[in-house]
Amino acid sequence: MSVLRFALAALLLLAATVARAQDLPTLRVAVLKFGTVNWLTDAIQTHGLDRAEGFRLETI
Repeated sequence: MSVLRFALAALLLLAATVARAQDLPTLRVAVLKFGTVNWLTDAIQTHGLDRAEGFRLETI
């Protein structure tokens, strides 16, 4: 019986992991090629801060 419980727990854990593997929402920001905002968006993307917070930053 414990093998059945272990298999069920493993299946539930796998299902929860697969459910979280979704594409991140994209936040599109229009910025100039120079200036503070461009530097900040570049730093956010370079250090992966956008993905750590659950979205993908895209500069236009």
